[in-house]
Amino acid sequence: MRISSIIIAIIVCVGIAGFIFRNDLNASLNNPNTITDEIVTTTPEINVENTKNLKAVSVLVQKSNEQEVTNGILLRGQTEAFKSVQVKAETSGSVISQPIRKGTFVKNGELLCELEVGTKSDVLAEAKEALALSLDELDASIHQYELRVQAAERQRSLLKRGVGTEAAVEAAELSASSAETQSLSKRQAVANVEARINRATTDLNNTKIIAPFDGLLESDTAEYGDFMQTGAPCGTLLALNPIKLIGYATETQVSKLKSEQLQERV
Repeated sequence: MRISSIIIAIIVCVGIAGFIFRNDLNASLNNPNTITDEIVTTTPEINVENTKNLKAVSVLVQKSNEQEVTNGILLRGQTEAFKSVQVKAETSGSVISQPIRKGTFVKNGELLCELEVGTKSDVLAEAKEALALSLDELDASIHQYELRVQAAERQRSLLKRGVGTEAAVEAAELSASSAETQSLSKRQAVANVEARINRATTDLNNTKIIAPFDGLLESDTAEYGDFMQTGAPCGTLLALNPIKLIGYATETQVSKLKSEQLQERV
């Protein structure tokens, strides 16, 4: 019984001694003073050694200035010609000019289509002859009117002197009035003939269909030999300077757009 007690006592003593020894070992390993000393001792050596191996590194520096930035609005759309004109014939006739192909750039006043003159020049010549005849008739009627006016004045003068009669005065005035009516009719005839000349001249000039502005042909002009009626298209001309940009905006974007706002084409 005593032996077993002694053995138990020995075991307890060994356990207590082992527990105390383990705590001392852990304390020595976790001692901050020891770690600090090692760091202080080794760090200068590492820094000095690394400093010798360091090299200069080049860097790029940009100086920035503060400025306001406007938020842009991106719109999707399409381009269109500033104007598109379908050049049409203003008279009828057969085409006697060669066609100009689409995509060709033409200048203002350049010939697009030429029509056959036909009898248009004859009509103009006849109108000019009729004008000359009407002017001669007008001059004769004016001269006749002046003579009859003078005759009426003489009859009135004779009546004042007691030699003439009132009937003679009335007859002379009636004749002068008739001559005046004839002269007015001749003036109207001259005006009508002048209008005929203007129409014939315009009709003759319209045989040449020219470009109304600088532009690009969207379609071929009329083919040689085609007969064109009044109003028939000779070709379609596009004006590309300036050019129209059409953008499609949503309801939210529309509220942010302003009239004459600066725009950038992408």
